[in-house]
Amino acid sequence: MAVDRELLNGASMRGLLVLLSILVLAPERAEASGCFLGPFSITINPPLGCEVVVVSHAANGPTTFTVTARRGQQNIDVTGATTTSTTMLGVPYTNFACDGSVIMSYEQSEAYNFYRIALNGAAVGDLLSIDGIDTGYVQATGSCSEDVTKASPSCTGVNSGYPCAPHGDAGVGSDEQMHDPAGGCSAAGSSAGSSAGIILVLVMLYMLRPRR
Repeated sequence: MAVDRELLNGASMRGLLVLLSILVLAPERAEASGCFLGPFSITINPPLGCEVVVVSHAANGPTTFTVTARRGQQNIDVTGATTTSTTMLGVPYTNFACDGSVIMSYEQSEAYNFYRIALNGAAVGDLLSIDGIDTGYVQATGSCSEDVTKASPSCTGVNSGYPCAPHGDAGVGSDEQMHDPAGGCSAAGSSAGSSAGIILVLVMLYMLRPRR
């Protein structure tokens, strides 16, 4: 069966235009920025009878956590009574230039909630996790302790929230664009070639117009 060459060429051109549109209109660069504010487990390998402690940014509001014990092939809910307190922790903020150098770096104290959760029904050797956060194995002996240094929140921004492409480092703005008053960071955006995109759309519309 003969194939209409004009139809085939038209289909190929349409496919090429779609591919070009994806390449031109897609973001040129995805900047690595954002915040990691927890939650964090600050109790590892707790002795039997001790609580496990979770630290979560106060901006997340009151939160309930589930402690799961992996025992053999079973997952067992061992969540007991929970007590809550609030402590200020230092959150480092770092703003990077487009070339990766540091524009600005500082630390800000922010409120964190500490959730101390008793273990109900845990056994020595159980592998504990708190909502998927590894907390180690239950020990037969030892003293109850918590290591607040395991709570390591951080925020990063790129180019003070201004796009790096296509014009390079804008060199404007301040860390205020990076910092979210609620304790987060705005991710720096990435830019596409808007003019080229408009031209490409017009070309596509012309090529795909109905033939008489």
